Amino acid sequence: MGKVRLDVTVESHHVDWLDAAVTRFSLPDRSKALRCLLAFSEREGDESIIFGKKRCKANSNTAKVPGHFEVEDTQLAWLKTALSTHSLADIDKTVRVVLEYGVVEAESETVFGVIQKRCLCPQDPESTAEVLDSTNDLSEGQTSAVSSLGTREEPLRNYATSSGKQATTLDLWELLRQCFT
Repeated sequence: MGKVRLDVTVESHHVDWLDAAVTRFSLPDRSKALRCLLAFSEREGDESIIFGKKRCKANSNTAKVPGHFEVEDTQLAWLKTALSTHSLADIDKTVRVVLEYGVVEAESETVFGVIQKRCLCPQDPESTAEVLDSTNDLSEGQTSAVSSLGTREEPLRNYATSSGKQATTLDLWELLRQCFT
């Protein structure tokens, strides 16, 4: 898995939202913010809500601007699948729909908050418990998820992947890995 360049036209308020996430959550750049949103949307989002719901723009006075990002190749594949599955006009529109979902409906703390905790060794749950021990800036739900970590294959109570199957700690590791790269 590697990063690929994604050049798309987005709306200026999407760039503002990504920039705000970069500042608020100490992310390295907009690409990182977009990768986190894509990882969250793919894993936790309901595609019928993300792509099937017509949203009013968060800001109707926005202009379209060029966006240059690096995303995981698997994320680009997910976007292309969504483009086809949901009969969207092009990849640009697909990215704008996901960004608008992030702006309007997703909680920033949920999308970006967990990435503030650095995982030293994703194969070792004990190291993660140590690193994630200071969960004071996590929401109650995130703290609950972190405290429920056990073995890598242990199911996470009350969490499911976007495909509807019971999420495991291994699924969480993958999400965290995507957010840290």
